[in-house]
Amino acid sequence: MKIYPLLLLIALFLFSHWVVLAETPNEAHISIKQLEARISTLEDLLQDLQQKQSNANLVTAPFKVVDKQGNVLMQINNNGTFTSLILNSQEKENSLVMATGAYGSRLMLVDGSNSALVEAHEDGSHITVANADVKALLGSGEDGRDGLVIQTPGIAPAAQENTGGNQGAGGGQMSAEISTQTGKKLALRLSDDQGKTVVSAGSNPAAAGSGTVKVANTKGENVAFMGATQEGEHGVVGVAKGGKDVIALLAEPRLVAVYNDTGAPIVSMGKSDKSDAGNLTAHDSAGDGVFSAGYNSAVGGGDACVYRAKRQNKFCLGIGLPGMMGTMGN
Repeated sequence: MKIYPLLLLIALFLFSHWVVLAETPNEAHISIKQLEARISTLEDLLQDLQQKQSNANLVTAPFKVVDKQGNVLMQINNNGTFTSLILNSQEKENSLVMATGAYGSRLMLVDGSNSALVEAHEDGSHITVANADVKALLGSGEDGRDGLVIQTPGIAPAAQENTGGNQGAGGGQMSAEISTQTGKKLALRLSDDQGKTVVSAGSNPAAAGSGTVKVANTKGENVAFMGATQEGEHGVVGVAKGGKDVIALLAEPRLVAVYNDTGAPIVSMGKSDKSDAGNLTAHDSAGDGVFSAGYNSAVGGGDACVYRAKRQNKFCLGIGLPGMMGTMGN
């Protein structure tokens, strides 16, 4: 019976030693746990790699592509309403930008001071090319101009109406344009160094849509005109001063006329309305003829007549004696 206490003591000793071993992990236990953690990490990486391989052509924006020096070569951005792609050269002077979104789409090419822009939006579209000396826009402008607009960049326009569109971007001063304007038809307009229109050419609604060319002075006043008569059939050339006609040349009737400040003709020279001969007439300030000279078909020679008191008295010089009653213009 004395053996049982001894066995009980041995059992208690072994049990207490096992508890101590269980509570104090050894190096083998630590290595196993680290290996399990590493295996778990590798499994996560493998799963992520498998997902990427299954979507090999899918990349989430925004992201950048850089060279070995960290310079950005490509960048894609997206803010929910606008997406853009930017490509840069390693010299950083050349770039390409493609963008689209709620405000339209655009493509821009930049090489130093030279650039080209293609843009389309709900209000229209245009192409813009520019360098240090000239900027040209073809398409729809922001100020109602539609057509071709040429500007001088880097020069502040003398007046805002001379910017030719995109005033906020500092497009420059107007040089030339072939465009429509608000309330105006398509026309060619050339500007001076101040951006003021000095030459314009286009269709004239007042002359049945025939062509017309106008030349303006530095004040913006039209001083020369070339076009057609009101029916749009015969040619007309005019010179003006202060907005008033001075000289007019008309193809039909074949006539050259000089006007006074009231617009009345004071001198006229042209083809007689009674023959193929010429006629020269001087007028008073009201435009009434007071002297006329030309060919007299009745006598086969020249006549010159002076009219007084509004044609109540007439004195003519002809082939015959002075005082001969000529038939001027016959």
